[in-house]
Amino acid sequence: MPPAFAVGSDETVLRDRFLKLSVTASVSSCIEVIRFAAFNRHSVELDYRDENGRRTTKIIEPYSLRQTTAGAILLYVYDVEKNVDNTVHIDRIGGVRVTSKTFIPRYEIELIP
Repeated sequence: MPPAFAVGSDETVLRDRFLKLSVTASVSSCIEVIRFAAFNRHSVELDYRDENGRRTTKIIEPYSLRQTTAGAILLYVYDVEKNVDNTVHIDRIGGVRVTSKTFIPRYEIELIP
């Protein structure tokens, strides 16, 4: 299975179960729900705010959690509705819900140790 996405020179893949990240409890909780979904191969519904502040709902397959040297925490996903690979800023997620829809991984899932 191919790796999820090429790791940029300024990125670190976050696989550890317990991460020391400077995020709110809400974001930390979202990350755990996303990890659960990834482990069980379930799509996730994200309540997401884009760079312009618009709220949308996305159905995604979660693959990789990474931190840049600048400190941004990014979730690499496959956007099911748009049929494209995408990157989601963790701090823009307003909520998550595990769906009943399972998926066959397109890439290696790096969210779990």
